[in-house]
Amino acid sequence: MKLPLTAKEIARRRLVERFECSGGKGQRGKGQIMLVAKSFKIDFDDALDLAQAVEAISWRLTGKVLNANLRPVIKSREALKFTRIVGGDFSAYDGAAKPPISNYTICDVTGHVVRTSYLRVEIEGNVWENWFGRLDELLKCLYIIVREAQGDPYVPAVGEVVRPIVAQAGHA
Repeated sequence: MKLPLTAKEIARRRLVERFECSGGKGQRGKGQIMLVAKSFKIDFDDALDLAQAVEAISWRLTGKVLNANLRPVIKSREALKFTRIVGGDFSAYDGAAKPPISNYTICDVTGHVVRTSYLRVEIEGNVWENWFGRLDELLKCLYIIVREAQGDPYVPAVGEVVRPIVAQAGHA
């Protein structure tokens, strides 16, 4: 990989072309992810293993990983063992409700079509359903699952409130 990559090239390399994974209680999870016409086989024991495999793929393709302060502290590896995990393309969603997004979008940076992928993780009665099109989105979803499965609630960063300053009217 020739570094540094342009923002457009990094965005292109993060587009998920194909994603599949499955596993159940007492079994290892298995899967495959394809990006920039390269296929990566994934074997994992729990949600953290899957997140770390995705991050390793990101590092290999883009030279980028998630900011360290966004990774959750691991307190209980046992709490991260999935009861069931299913991932695939848009058609993998088997819920009765209408999916929250369409089966594809257009990338603002590259102009490429981004296929929507789906991931459902079940851990001891808790269910997370995630929709993503890019590798970094999948990674963020997985780390949120890791955080919440250990009992830490997800708290999004609070943005600053910006109030416009309006010049006073009238004569001084």
